[in-house]
Amino acid sequence: MLNSSFFKTTIAGAAIALTSCCAQAVSEPTSEISKKDKAALEKIVHEYIVENPEVIIEALQALEAKEELADAKRKEEFYPAFLEMENLPSLGDENAPITVIEFFDYNCGFCKRSTDWALKQANEKDVRFIFVELPVLDSGSKTSALAARAALAANNQGKYIEMHIALMKANGLTKGRILKIAENEGIDVQQLSTDMESAKVYRQLDDIMKLAQKADIMATPSFYLNGKFVSGANIPLLEKHLREARG
Repeated sequence: MLNSSFFKTTIAGAAIALTSCCAQAVSEPTSEISKKDKAALEKIVHEYIVENPEVIIEALQALEAKEELADAKRKEEFYPAFLEMENLPSLGDENAPITVIEFFDYNCGFCKRSTDWALKQANEKDVRFIFVELPVLDSGSKTSALAARAALAANNQGKYIEMHIALMKANGLTKGRILKIAENEGIDVQQLSTDMESAKVYRQLDDIMKLAQKADIMATPSFYLNGKFVSGANIPLLEKHLREARG
């Protein structure tokens, strides 16, 4: 969210830019507008902006919405590539009419808060839900990638969903706690530890990260819903896309 200081600065800059553009427009060689008319026009523009600063706010909001839409469209180009990735954990019929892809990090608070919604959709009969590990917070947490590898390794034992839910419910993840969580979920911890360090798991996570970087999906949670990209835990927008998908 923009702070007030930044916003005021932006408004001021926009006002100056608008006045400047106006001045430039009327100073073209082909213009027959006199200096007096030019000054009068600049004064009108300036006074209008001062008296109606909301037009600048509205313009900035429109610009932001336009940029967000363009960004989402660029990301949507990579939707087929994520669908084609092998061995991504999923729930639901592969031919379900609705496909949801979620990108998440086990140390992401917003991901944890959207887990109930995600799991509810994952259990709907008309939904295929694909889980994509995206440990973007690893540089700070030092355990995001570790937890992601643990979840992928648990998939080898048919325990991905159990491990995923347990990790999402946990806070303050450490290696010891991750292994304890696995033990509590009935996972063979020794085998899990081996699989976590396997070339297969490292390669799978590396492939995900490379494609996500290429698509510029580096924030969690993020979603695709039948190809439409949604950034953040924007549940109202996701629900809107669901309603549209169901007709």
